[in-house]
Amino acid sequence: MLKLTPPQKKQKTALKVLSLSPHYFFRNKYPLSLPTSKFLELEHQRNALTRKNICDKILAPQYLNESFTVLDYGCGAGYLAKEVSGHVRKGFACDISRGVISCAKILNPAKNIKYFVIGQGTVIPIEKSSLDLIYSFAVIQHVTDTVFESILKLWFAWLRPGGIAVVHLVLNADDWHTEAEWHQDRSISGRIKFEFGLNCFKRSPRVVSQMVSQAGFNSPKIIPVNELGNTSGECQDDVFRQHLCVFTKPQ
Repeated sequence: MLKLTPPQKKQKTALKVLSLSPHYFFRNKYPLSLPTSKFLELEHQRNALTRKNICDKILAPQYLNESFTVLDYGCGAGYLAKEVSGHVRKGFACDISRGVISCAKILNPAKNIKYFVIGQGTVIPIEKSSLDLIYSFAVIQHVTDTVFESILKLWFAWLRPGGIAVVHLVLNADDWHTEAEWHQDRSISGRIKFEFGLNCFKRSPRVVSQMVSQAGFNSPKIIPVNELGNTSGECQDDVFRQHLCVFTKPQ
């Protein structure tokens, strides 16, 4: 549909498509009287600003370099990938959703970003040992341990020796459940949520460290985001109250 949309209407159409997902735009922040077009534009701006904060306050000060080739794993609509693209030589950005990648190409294009869909049967444009940095925000808490293990294997293959991974995690949050706790909920609603909903898993630092080390990486550092400094301000989200897991591929 987006390919067939006239150029002058592509951005508005992409925003409407993106709003069909419950994960990007939040209508409850605005009065019901606000026109849909204005709501979509405001949420477009909010997403861009929150991802600019993540880039400027978390990634750019320590992990980005203008010579780097990087990957945004689970890029969504590309807001963070677009911000990071101004700090690196080349960027890749992937997601499992063809729809959201189509939106990303329209809403957040850049000459040095290659967007692609990752999944069974898709073509991966990344060569082995070619990436300097992989970062992933608001992704790993939504996958099972088995999927996380498979992702770590991919990252190990793609990173160069000495390459860095920066991963946002939810650790020991009181209002989150572990994967095992979700499995223990055998109610109909619990099983439906686990099978078809957007899973939200917390993990312990010990479990994460063990999984990362077993994948072949050096022992990770677990860093509370709020200890990085200069993380206060407007238009921030839960990332700034959670943790980073930072690890490297052995030289």
